[in-house]
Amino acid sequence: MPSGADTLLHAAYDFQAFGKAANHRANVQGSIDLFAVARRSGVQRIVFISSMAAFPGCQSIYGRGKLAVENAAMEFGAVSIRPGTIHGGTNKGVFGVLKKLSTLPLVPLPGGGTQEIHLVHIDDLCEAICRLALENPTPPAEPISLAHADKLSIRQIINTLAGTKKPAFPIPNALLLGMLKILEVLLKGKSPVRSDSLVSLLNPNPNPVLHEICKAF
Repeated sequence: MPSGADTLLHAAYDFQAFGKAANHRANVQGSIDLFAVARRSGVQRIVFISSMAAFPGCQSIYGRGKLAVENAAMEFGAVSIRPGTIHGGTNKGVFGVLKKLSTLPLVPLPGGGTQEIHLVHIDDLCEAICRLALENPTPPAEPISLAHADKLSIRQIINTLAGTKKPAFPIPNALLLGMLKILEVLLKGKSPVRSDSLVSLLNPNPNPVLHEICKAF
């Protein structure tokens, strides 16, 4: 921890930690250890970037891990922020996958692409982090969910990115989930698309409490 630092912004996540045990060791316990070092080093503010995939009852390993870190962060007096699906910037992660799919002549869509997600632009997210967390002397008692209030379906997002209505074919969710799990085993957890991301997509928070971000997609 750099000497003299007064704020820790924790946005790291090890996606190579494959499986529940590895995820807990790297991302949950690793985060708790980081918070402890920060406090011992005199850091006054801790901001943890979680995810809207984290909520009581979530089913993905990713969401459960983030939720566990949120609970630990609260004990350290930290602010936890749950962004929606981030777009803008390098467009990696889930949005990056959707962007790549939008370039295909025929788009494979899980369950027909009707799943809906909340988006947040990276610029709006960074502004909100500064406004709601770094400039706020009193940490909120609950995690803050940051995203645009309007949900968009996967199909809508892909068509918007492509600039046209793309021809698509549905893939049954169970079949796609099985295929991704096989690919993960073959590639030892280093597949470009994770089955756990599909679990998050198929099982979103049914009632998120949003702090709305201004810009729409």
